[in-house]
Amino acid sequence: MPELTALKRFTYAGKALVAGAGFVASRQDARVLVAVRNARYATVTPVIEQKSPDNDLAVAGDEAPTPAPKKMGRPKKA
Repeated sequence: MPELTALKRFTYAGKALVAGAGFVASRQDARVLVAVRNARYATVTPVIEQKSPDNDLAVAGDEAPTPAPKKMGRPKKA
């Protein structure tokens, strides 16, 4: 049985759910709730390791953002 997270306020199985609340539903109910955008499948958030002063590993988000590549258009006529 899949674990879901409510995206908005609604009632499921006789319980009032608010946005962000986690709950378990049957596979069929989960498919319908996700399809009508009342809920989404719960996912596990990965833990980011922090940089220690003794360690030279970079922390995610420390580096400068990479600029987006320029879009190539049609060559200009001479």
